[in-house]
This record gives sequence, structure tokens and C-alpha cells, in this order.
Amino acid sequence: MSGSQMSTLTPDVFPLVDVSLTAIERARIVLIAASCLISAALSAEAQVPVRIQSDVVYGHKDGMALTLDVFHPAKTNGAGVLFMQSGGWYSIWTEPASLLPAFQPLLDHGYTVFCVYHGSAPRYVVPEAVADVRRAVRFVRLHAAELGVGPERLGVLGGSAGGHLTLMLATTGDDGDAKSADEVLRQPSRVAAAVAMYPPTDLRTWVSDPPEAVRKIPGLKAPLSFPLAQARMPHSRRP
Repeated sequence: MSGSQMSTLTPDVFPLVDVSLTAIERARIVLIAASCLISAALSAEAQVPVRIQSDVVYGHKDGMALTLDVFHPAKTNGAGVLFMQSGGWYSIWTEPASLLPAFQPLLDHGYTVFCVYHGSAPRYVVPEAVADVRRAVRFVRLHAAELGVGPERLGVLGGSAGGHLTLMLATTGDDGDAKSADEVLRQPSRVAAAVAMYPPTDLRTWVSDPPEAVRKIPGLKAPLSFPLAQARMPHSRRP
């Protein structure tokens, strides 16, 4: 734009506008701006992804690691839920991210979720699976502070065989073995809450005369061998 063109931009062409604001108008602008900032902050918080801490080793057996996956919510409430990943006392590994839809309701309410894997049938029998998940509870209690949960604010959740393990944790908790050289085993295995979905609750006849539905599943025969388990795992007995 030339100097001569600049000189034509007079108040007659672009009249001056009075932009003075009243106190009420200024307050309205401040409130609108604050609302925008708050909305943006809430939106950003809602978009914070769940942090997944996978393959946390809580013990070893036969040279293999016992693991759990930790799902950290965007905003924790300080409580944790241990999910028993078990069906037919077989603990199949699952890509942690694929479990998010199942755990999302708990995560949305601030619960930290622990997906616990135990030694699987048919190699390992039921009492050994129970000992594994007890150890998982003790491990979480020992490391509660770094995991973002309270040691007395732990619940358990599971379905089918996972429901059975949930009931075992809920009804047979102990205070740990104060004399153990293993600091994990010195921790209590008690939990504060339990939800067992469609669990088997009486396994006595399953060992000698199992129901037809159980008899049809070859893999369930070995894991129900309680005497075999007790003979090879005296270390698993409660202190």
C-alpha cells in the first residue's frame, strides 16, 4: 500500500469505535474465558490415557515368573482390585490393552486394577493356583505405596475358576509368616472385599466322582488332584 493510499484511510472511511467496557461487561468476558479454560482442562484430564504396567513379577516357580499387569487410572482413589485371570484354573495370557473395555468402569471410578496370572492347569493343581494368588495379594500389599493403593483397600474379582480363587482369598486370609526369609511371605494375604461370579464352591466330589460336565473336560482332571498338590508343595501350607 502506497503512502497516498495510506492517507485515504481517514476516520471518515473507518470511523473510530468506542470500545470502552462497563464493569459488568468485563466481568462477563472474564467468566467466559475462565469457563473455556476449565472446559479445556477437564477435557484434557478426560483424555489422559490409562497407564499399563505389564509383566510385573510377583514370584517365581520352577524357574518361571509369576506375573501381573497393573492398570493405573487417570486419577486414583487409592483402592485396588485384583482380577483373577482364570478359567478352568487355566490362566491364559492376554494382551493387556485388550482387557481395557472390561476394566474401564473400575478405572473410571479411580480403582487401580491388577490382572493376576497364576500357574496353569494341568501342570499346576488347584491348591498351587491358590498359593500363587495369595502371593499376588501379599506382593501388592508389600508394594502398595509405589503402586498407588492402600494395603487395606484391596478387593478381589473373578469369575468361574477365578471366582473360586476369589472366594479362597476372601475366606482364608492370614497375617503372613513373620519368620519367613521371603519378605513377600511376611505380608498378610487378607482382602477387604470380594466379588465372585458363578464360582464352583464345592469341589469334594469333583475329585472322586466329578459331574458329567467336568468329566468331559480332560484338562480339569489333573488340577483337581489335591493329594498330589499337597505332596509336592509343602511350602504352600498356611503359616
